[in-house]
This record gives sequence, C-alpha cells and structure tokens, in this order.
Amino acid sequence: MFKRANLLLIIILLIGGFALRFINLGYSDYQGDEIKAFFNPKEDDDYIQFLLDQRKGPNQFIVTGAIKGFTNNFENYFLTRLPFALSGILSIYIFYLVVKRLFNERMALISTIFFVTNGFLIAFSRIVQYQSFVILLGLLSIYLYLKFREKKSFYFVYLSFFSLAISILFHYDGVFFGLPILVLFIQDFLKARKEKQRNFSLHSGGAVSLFLATLFVFYIPFVLNISTKTLDYWGGRITGEVSNKISSSYYLFTVYQPIYAIHFYILLSTLGILFIFYPLIVKLFKKYLSKLKLQTEINKDMLIVFLWAIIPFAFLEGVVYIPGTHIYTYLIPVFIIMAYGVEKLLELNLFKYFEKITYVGLSFLAIFLFLQSYTIFVDHKSGEYPWQDKKFLFFTLNQPTARYHLSLFGFPYFRNWQEIRSSITGDNSIWYTTNERVSLARYYINLPKNGDKIGYYVFIERPQSLTANISNLRTQRWVAKGNKPIKIIENPSGNRTLIFRLPESFETDRVIKTANDEVNGNEEGN
Repeated sequence: MFKRANLLLIIILLIGGFALRFINLGYSDYQGDEIKAFFNPKEDDDYIQFLLDQRKGPNQFIVTGAIKGFTNNFENYFLTRLPFALSGILSIYIFYLVVKRLFNERMALISTIFFVTNGFLIAFSRIVQYQSFVILLGLLSIYLYLKFREKKSFYFVYLSFFSLAISILFHYDGVFFGLPILVLFIQDFLKARKEKQRNFSLHSGGAVSLFLATLFVFYIPFVLNISTKTLDYWGGRITGEVSNKISSSYYLFTVYQPIYAIHFYILLSTLGILFIFYPLIVKLFKKYLSKLKLQTEINKDMLIVFLWAIIPFAFLEGVVYIPGTHIYTYLIPVFIIMAYGVEKLLELNLFKYFEKITYVGLSFLAIFLFLQSYTIFVDHKSGEYPWQDKKFLFFTLNQPTARYHLSLFGFPYFRNWQEIRSSITGDNSIWYTTNERVSLARYYINLPKNGDKIGYYVFIERPQSLTANISNLRTQRWVAKGNKPIKIIENPSGNRTLIFRLPESFETDRVIKTANDEVNGNEEGN
C-alpha cells in the first residue's frame, strides 16, 4: 500500500514538474542569453573556432546546432527550447533516484517537492541555455556512481565519470556535481587499498583517465586560444567590474520565488543543518538534549551533502561578486538538507497528531510553491511578471528594482519580435533604436542601430531592459508633436509594442549631440 502511495506521489510530482516546464514553452520571445547559446557562426568561419571563441564549454552550441534545421533557424521557439525542457523534466526523476539511494523514499519525495517547484530550475528548463543539461548530467553522474556502489560493476564508474565530464563540457558548474562523487570515490579507493583490491585501483585509474581525456579534448585547445576579452569577463564577474549594480543572491532568489518562499527555505535548511550536527551539539548540551531520540553519530551521507552545498556556497558568495543564477549549484543539495530537517522532525513525533499535521503542512507548502511558480513562469494572461507587478492569491508580486544586478531568464515575455522584424523593411541604410536590450533587438532586426539618425523607434512596454520610457530625444519630440506610431502590437497580457517612423531630417541638428551622449554604449535600452 505504501509503495503504491509513493508511486502515486512521484507521478504527481512529475506531472507538476511537466506542467511548470512545458505549458506555454513556446510563448516567449528569446531572452538575453538564449541568443548567445545559438550555434550561429558566420558562413565562412571555422566551426571549431566558433566553439573555441565562446566563454564556456561547447555542448550547448552542439545541441542548438543539431536542432537548428528542425527549428527553421531557431524561428520555432517551442522546438528550440524542447531539448532543454526535456532535460529539466528528466532531472526531476534522476534527482529523486539519487536521494532515494542515498537515504530513503520519504526524503526523496520531500526533497523533490523543492526541486520541482524551485524557480531557478523551472526557468532553466524554459530557456535555451546550458543549465538544464548540466543539472541532468551532473545528477546522472552521481546516480551512476551510487549504482556502482550497489552493483559493484565498474561499468557504472566509467559511465559516471564520463557523464560528469560531459556535464562540465556544457559549463564549469558541472564541477560542483563532482563533489559528492569525489568524497565517495576517495572512501572507496582507501578501502580498496586497505583490502588490497588491485582491481579497483586499475579501474579507477581508467575512469579518471577517461574523465580527463574527455575534458582535455576541448579544454586544452580552449585554454591555448583563450581571448583577453573572455579573461576580462571572468575577472569582472569576480570583482564586479562588469556591473555597477548591487549584487545580492538573496534578492535574486526573491525575484524567482517571491512572497514567503525564502523564509521556508531558510527555516527548513537551518533545521536540517542542526539535525546534521546534532551529535556534536548534544555533547555540548547533553543535559538538555539527551531525551531526544535521535542519532548519536553524524550521518556521513548527510555530511557529504552538506559539503556539496557549502563549497559552492563559499565560492560563489565569498569569492565571486556576481554569482547570479549559478547559485543553483548549492541550492540543489540544500533541497536535500531541507528534506532531512523535515525527516528528523517527523521522527521526533512530538505529540499525538504531530506526524499528520506535518504532512498536511508540507502538502500546503507544496501547493503554495507550485501555484506561485505557475503564476510566475507559466501564466501570462494576467500579466507578465517580473516585467510588471502581478497579483497572486492575496499578494502582489512586485516588479524588481533595477538597482540590483538581475539575471532574468525563463519568465513570460512576448512582444512579437518576429512581427516587428517583418514590419521594419526596406533599405538597410535606415537606422533604428529601441528601449529594449541591444543584444535582443540586434538578433531580430537586421538594421544599423544609431539613436542620432533613426528612421524607426521600437518602443516596448515593460521591456527586459526595465527602461520603461522613451529616452531617445528625437522620438520624444516626434511624439510630443502628436505623431502616432505606424504600428501597434498588443500581446495577450495587454502589453504593447509601438513602432514609430521618423523622417531622417526631423530635428537632427538640434539633438544630435545630446542624443548621441544618451544612446551610445547603452546595452539596457534606447
């Protein structure tokens, strides 16, 4: 009976995860870094050189290159994002299996609730970028190593190390998934040496060689060809020089999961950490805690999970000034720590109906987190958060402030840029500008951009750049004279795109210097 109930629960979680990752997957126009993940070398360029010129591993570009023909050169949003969404849904099940093998089914189910509903992981599954593959292959490498420990077949060791290498070839973040494997591998290696198991040493050497060879095939040429621009970018992320805004992982988390989510995370993860180190705490406070019927030794597997969380946390929050969405690397083990806190709380069974009340509370939390994420990432008819305020139950999801460095991906955003492109036709000598992000507009509009000489001004209501006004002076004066847009496009949530057509002669001499000062070099709009 319990097995059937658990099977039903994991099916429900997978269905919920599918809904959050697949419904309206093809709705949004591309967002920022999605465009940077496309395999789009110039026709005469060497494909290998294109891969070596990127700031990260080649695999996301190989994926987009493989599907390019099926997506009509990335024009079909749904098909372009589909491989990444599939990786996201498969990750849910692999994560569940990892936690189940490390601990038990109840902890696996509880931790998977947080995995399914986490805003970052949902967003990554809804965009064209490396994260969902890094997570899938990283978790798969852990699962395969746990299978080796269970089956004692070295075949799984080779697969585990190869999967980890492929994960790192998507992005360096994959290294952090190697932390639990490294600890378990060292434990097994030392045990094998003690028991003089020459077979283990032989196969472990082979697995490590496979791992390094897979990485070196790309990363040795990559390091030899690395550009100063890439090094400067990495350095800027560490020092903060690439942004003049405030960097706060706490604030960024509340953008992806607002309202009370972060408070639940902090409460349950703190509880989990306390239970992990309870055996040490009880030695200090034995007089007060000895009556609690909990473990008397630290759970070694939970200690590994703690290291898996604390090392990327220390690196990203202590060394890197702008960790951005890379904080998912320590959030994934945090889900397990949170589940451990709930698991040990259930074991206490403090009063008669304590267990039932805890399950009811956990169910309400799961439903709350699901509905919140659905409102944020799937629904678009009642508004497109975070580009605008949006109602959720009795709350208001507030548009984030641009004072912070915001890495915003996977949220609903549709301004029909494909129609904008088809509306702006004619001689390529016609200039344009916009209040939207330059990298996004440049992808869709094959016209030169210059605010001094514009023929077209594309005004986006509630843009990704968060620049909500017409800052181009020529366009301001054109509109002030009562001139109307030549085209208005409205999306299902009521947000509009206004296209203005200005004569080249209109007040050029009066505003060219001021406009030039405002426009040039502004990535965030105008």
